[in-house]
Amino acid sequence: MSPAAAIEEAYATHLRVAVSLPIFAGLSSADLPQHNSFVVAACNECQHAGGQYYRGTLSITLRTHALDETVATHSANWALISAALDSAPSDPRIRGQFRSEVSQDRDEHYWITSENIVVGFVAP
Repeated sequence: MSPAAAIEEAYATHLRVAVSLPIFAGLSSADLPQHNSFVVAACNECQHAGGQYYRGTLSITLRTHALDETVATHSANWALISAALDSAPSDPRIRGQFRSEVSQDRDEHYWITSENIVVGFVAP
């Protein structure tokens, strides 16, 4: 498993414990639900820092279908996700995290909230 895939899976597993929404790793081949809320943990960039150390840039995105859920439900789900991200996953390969920017957006049919996290990772 690549470092990017391992980071995604560690965060997806961490969030599955805290949130009762479908959670997907970005590199998974699963079909995303179109009319339900769901979360994607996608490691968009993973740089080799030297030796067995990597620095990944992870995006956690909550997408809620606006015709099926209220903005209050979307905000409540994001609050649970944000609280779960206050601590890094218990995976021993994750060596720290820095939460950076949160963005909120809306497209034609969805409320979208994302947060970027810089993750330290050690490959075995």
